[in-house]
Amino acid sequence: VIAATIDAFPSPFNELRVSFGLATGEVVVGMLGSESRSELAVIGQPANFAARLQEFSKLALSTSAAVDNPLGEFRRVMALIDSRLAMETPGLEILDLPESFRIRDFPAEQRVGVIRG
Repeated sequence: VIAATIDAFPSPFNELRVSFGLATGEVVVGMLGSESRSELAVIGQPANFAARLQEFSKLALSTSAAVDNPLGEFRRVMALIDSRLAMETPGLEILDLPESFRIRDFPAEQRVGVIRG
């Protein structure tokens, strides 16, 4: 659905790429700040892990032939998912990351689920 929406945009916006990071667990959600300036905050390890997964998807944007890219091609949409969330989902691929690729702040995480669109 997201890829089709991007394709419907006029040029050059139809060349956008979107990535997501998904993780599960307990977090704290609340508004921080004052009446004049506030923002929604999500605090906790799952929120940090989801952010790092989304950041890690930038690896797939690399076009350098010298970089061995374990994530494969990033066409329009990429979702990186905590492998503990992975169920039988059409298009979901579980990847074991090589030792040379680690998710920042989560070096023990060696598996991710990838959905490409």
